[in-house]
Amino acid sequence: MIFCLERSRQLKIADLAVDAEKLANSAVIASKIANLAVGTAAIANLAVTNAKIGLLAVGTAQIADLTVTNAKIGNLAVDAAKIADLAVTDAKIADLAVTNAKIANATITSAKIVSLNADKIVATSLSAISANLGTVTAGTLSTNTVINVGTNITVGNNIYLGSTVGGVEKMVRFNGMANIKGGGGSFGGNIKINCDRLDFRDVTDIDFGGRGILNFNVPTHFHSQYALTNHTHGNNYIKDNGGQNIALSIFNDSQLVVRRNGSVVGQINFN
Repeated sequence: MIFCLERSRQLKIADLAVDAEKLANSAVIASKIANLAVGTAAIANLAVTNAKIGLLAVGTAQIADLTVTNAKIGNLAVDAAKIADLAVTDAKIADLAVTNAKIANATITSAKIVSLNADKIVATSLSAISANLGTVTAGTLSTNTVINVGTNITVGNNIYLGSTVGGVEKMVRFNGMANIKGGGGSFGGNIKINCDRLDFRDVTDIDFGGRGILNFNVPTHFHSQYALTNHTHGNNYIKDNGGQNIALSIFNDSQLVVRRNGSVVGQINFN
C-alpha cells in the first residue's frame, strides 16, 4: 500500500513542473546532478575555488592567452626547460648577475674587452703577447736575451756594458765588422778600436784630459793619410796639458815627426 502511494505521487508531477521556487535550499545534492549537466552559465563568477579543480585538470587550452601573471608563477617554478632559446635578453639580466662560474672558458674575445689593467695579465714571457706594443714606458727592463732594434735607439744618459772590474771585454759592433771593445786590462779601463780606417778629418781638437799619451805604437803600414797631419800641412794638432800645439807628421812612410808649436821635438823611425 505504501509503494503504491509513492508511485502515485511520482506520477502526479508533470515534466518541467519543478522550478527553482519548488526546490528547498541545499535540496540538490551531488547525486541529483547528472554528469555534464552543469554548464558554464550555471557556475557563478569566482565560484570555482582551488579545491574544486582536480590535479592536472587545467590544460593549456583552458588558460587564456596572457592570463598567467607574475603573481601566478611560484618562486623557482620556471626552470631551464621552460625558457625558450634566445629568450633571455640583455634587459632580463640584472647588473653583476653574471659571475665567473657562468662564463665558459675562452668565450671572452678581444671585442668584448673595453680596457684591461696590466696586473690582470699573467704571462711567463713577453712572447705570449703577440702585438705591436707601440710606446712602452718602463722603469727597469731586465733581460738575458737579445734585443733587436731595426731602426734607431736613443739613450738619454749612459749605456753600461757589464758590471765586473777588469778582464772582461764588452763590444759595440758596426755592421758585423768594425768594433769598439772596452773593459779589458787589469783595471777594466782599456779601449780598443778595430776598423779599416779611423777618420779624424772633421775633428778640430782631441783632448786627453791632461794625461798625455804614454805609448804610441805605430804599425809598419801606417800611412800619412791616416795621420793627424802630414809634412806639408801643419794646421792639425793636439793640445798638451800646457796648451802647446802638438803635431804629428809622416815622412816617406818611414818616419813619424813630432812638433811642438811648429818646432821638431822628436821623431820615430819605422823599420
